[in-house]
Amino acid sequence: MTIKELEQRTGLPRTSVRFYEQEGFLHPERRENNYRDYSEEDVRTLKKIKLLRQLSLDLEDIRRLQAGELPLGQALSEQALVLEGDRADLERYAQVCEELSRAGTTYESLEPEPWLTALEEESLPLSRRVDPAKQDTIAAAPYPWRRFFARALDWALAAILWTAFRLLVLRWDWAGWDADALYGYADAASLWLGGWLVLLILEPILLCTWGYTPGKWLLRLRVRRGDGDKLTWRRAQLRTLLVWLRGTGLGIPLLNLLCLAAGFAACRRDKVLPWDRGLEYTARPAGAARTGAFVLAVLLLWAVRPLDRIDDWSYRIPHPSGPLTPAQVAENYNFLEQRMPQPWSGVFGERPIPVLNEDGSWAVPPPVYLEQWHWVDLEDSEWGPVEFTTDEAGYVTGFSVTWSPKGNPHQETLDLWFSMTEFLPHLFSAISPGGADWSAPWRDCANHRDGFDLVRALDQVNFTQAGSSLSVSGRQTEGVTAQVEVLSSAGYQLTGENGRLLQETPGAGELTLRFTAFLDH
Repeated sequence: MTIKELEQRTGLPRTSVRFYEQEGFLHPERRENNYRDYSEEDVRTLKKIKLLRQLSLDLEDIRRLQAGELPLGQALSEQALVLEGDRADLERYAQVCEELSRAGTTYESLEPEPWLTALEEESLPLSRRVDPAKQDTIAAAPYPWRRFFARALDWALAAILWTAFRLLVLRWDWAGWDADALYGYADAASLWLGGWLVLLILEPILLCTWGYTPGKWLLRLRVRRGDGDKLTWRRAQLRTLLVWLRGTGLGIPLLNLLCLAAGFAACRRDKVLPWDRGLEYTARPAGAARTGAFVLAVLLLWAVRPLDRIDDWSYRIPHPSGPLTPAQVAENYNFLEQRMPQPWSGVFGERPIPVLNEDGSWAVPPPVYLEQWHWVDLEDSEWGPVEFTTDEAGYVTGFSVTWSPKGNPHQETLDLWFSMTEFLPHLFSAISPGGADWSAPWRDCANHRDGFDLVRALDQVNFTQAGSSLSVSGRQTEGVTAQVEVLSSAGYQLTGENGRLLQETPGAGELTLRFTAFLDH
């Protein structure tokens, strides 16, 4: 017979039937379509359990009765003694227990119908009565909010793993995006899709091995196959994929809300959701301890803000504290160029990213911005190699680099400020011994980059006078002193703007600058 027929025969809801089956009291056969087929023996078993539970016997005693480990007479005799303690309210129930005990009836030959009828005439107080139809239950798809919160916790943990992988391993960020709105949309989309990508990989593995996800374990939700075994990896992966497609609507605004509302309504009606068809999704009371643990986990996620911390960590240079070798300084510089926002990309075309070799030569030299709306690549770089100075142990104590900017033949002014502040700050930051104390103070604005103030102070030197020099000590880049020397200058006049020179003959001037940095001891 079907579970619906079993409900009608026993008066117990299917939630109680599932509970007793999960507890091992029932063992129905399976039809070809994998549906359960209950027998007359299952009907008698459920009625026996119903009777004994109404007599306040606990499930463990009933399990021992069914296994033949405890005689029915002994169990009922002991239960009669327990009920004697409240004779005024339990007299009838104790009498039934005594009568059953004197009758010498065994568990196998027990006929529960007449006794159930007798018990219905008088009932226990609600504080003492056991109602198997209400207390021994385990629903198929209950507690929609519990399911939602369990899923939310699982996704949050997956999103944290995705963010760590994206930023710390792949070093994948939206560094070239200048528009804040586009950055926000791209970051949100990446977080949503990445979190689900991790869930599609990890959740099936957890369900087919451990049998739970962290959220399901904390809130006592369980997903099993119809035969009670754990899901296969393929079935678990299909389930997670269907949850993403049909349960969340791919996260598309409005569609997501409609899908969540539809799933909530189905759960409220105790209907099996599409991704749980053919499976058993059960929920048991979470209890104070697990509910508290869940709340604590949520509070920790809110207080610690792991996504923000991972984002900060992703800006930390590979070698934040010295002493450093030339190769390590080059690695720091290349990391900063790759990781930092490029505010002018997209506005003036795609900005090439310089790459420094371990020996200080340029694998990709800094580009030159000469004409409006695009970067100009020159056959001969304007920047000389970075020459490191080292101590006896081979650790970097400073560096120097020359720059010979070529004037734009199409413009009257030569802009030194732009190129200096675009490329030099990362060189100064790469050798900073204070790098362990910061992660990304410049993250929201290019002008807040470490070393930017150091370079900006250097552009106040008189670039039209050969032999001029200026030294400044870093404020953000702690422990670094920078110097600029004008090695040669001809064909330029001051304009009154820092870092901008007037070309007497556009494109015909001569200017060579040397930038030096050394660590303070």
